[in-house]
Amino acid sequence: MVGMFTALPTCCPQCGPAARVRPVPAEYAAGVSVTKTDTRFSANGGRYRGRSRSRSIHHTVLARYLAPPQALPAPGTVGSAAAALAGLCVVLLVAVALSGGSDEGGWFLSTVTAASAGLCGLIAVRRQRRIQRDGALTAATLGLWQKTMYCHGCHSVFLPAGRAVPAARLHAALRTTAAKRLVSSAA
Repeated sequence: MVGMFTALPTCCPQCGPAARVRPVPAEYAAGVSVTKTDTRFSANGGRYRGRSRSRSIHHTVLARYLAPPQALPAPGTVGSAAAALAGLCVVLLVAVALSGGSDEGGWFLSTVTAASAGLCGLIAVRRQRRIQRDGALTAATLGLWQKTMYCHGCHSVFLPAGRAVPAARLHAALRTTAAKRLVSSAA
């Protein structure tokens, strides 16, 4: 990890070489502190004894802005499956009620069931593709984050492409840049 930042630029594109520039991962790590406490206590002449342990993580405001990108929340699979099953049951109940016991009702019921199952399958496939795409986007965003620099002179972050953005908009800029790179590499 020693040579990880050797190829990164050492001066800000806005301030020049006079400003202090550091890699975003190092700046983030400097703004995070962990506090651990371990307290022992006794009360009522030593009859009651106890121990209290706690661990807290503190972030500076800048560290919150420069935090590594998190994975996008995955859609709930259990809730989605339950909703799809409930919707399929409702569709089947409506189809049975509309068929009215006629001979044509069997064909109607079969058609509605097949259409509902096909729709559920289509939704599942699209959801799986979205999860894969979001995973690739998060990985690309994290790779960009590791190459991003922070300038103490103008308090902005500049991406490997040389574009400077305010620290508060770092995550949006990273996702946009990573998405553009993924689209251009796929084409």
